[in-house]
Amino acid sequence: MNFKKIITGVLVGAMAVSAMAVSAFAEDAKTNVDLQMVVVGEKPGWSDTRTEKQNISADGTYTFKLENLEIDPTGDPSGLKVIYLKDAYAIEKDQNLEEGYKSPLAEGFSVTNFTLKINGKDVAINDGFIDKMKENPVFDYCVFNSWDASGNSNYITPAEETITSVEIAITVVSGNGGAPVGSNPVGDPGTATPDKNQPNTGVEGVAVVAALAVVAAGAVMIVKKRK
Repeated sequence: MNFKKIITGVLVGAMAVSAMAVSAFAEDAKTNVDLQMVVVGEKPGWSDTRTEKQNISADGTYTFKLENLEIDPTGDPSGLKVIYLKDAYAIEKDQNLEEGYKSPLAEGFSVTNFTLKINGKDVAINDGFIDKMKENPVFDYCVFNSWDASGNSNYITPAEETITSVEIAITVVSGNGGAPVGSNPVGDPGTATPDKNQPNTGVEGVAVVAALAVVAAGAVMIVKKRK
């Protein structure tokens, strides 16, 4: 029996399994992000209002709505300042957001439709809005920002009227596969929602690769001793 050939076969097999484990780990990113809509304006008097967090982890349409607002468009500096839909974790961390942070979105994630209503009326959004927003590493769909002097963040022209409600609806392809949102009741105890602040770090996959590396190293030592 050629012991060296057997060990070589073991090494090749271990390396192949390691490669597959690393590949599976790299492709394991899933969409699991909490979003909030934020509306900032004047009553007069600052008003920074945001919706409850809503988890996005399945295909479907998600609606975010704020009511009982009183944003007066007249006077200075009264009026609407910003409207955006953003990763809630990034909102919470604000200036302390970790450098290089990316919203947990699968490779196949996409927003296929984005609509805005103010006071119950549809508001036209400039062409190219979705394509521009998806370039951001952090999910941050800002449809209006009056503080941007360049005007490049203003994708709508709000009507000159007191704003009492704002509603955003998005339709997404999560990239996770599985059933669309709405197939399970909200709060279904049989459906666990992962904590986005504890992302899948791939520890299990790394452990498997490390174990295989140890086996391979041991095999190399045996070959050397047998020479």
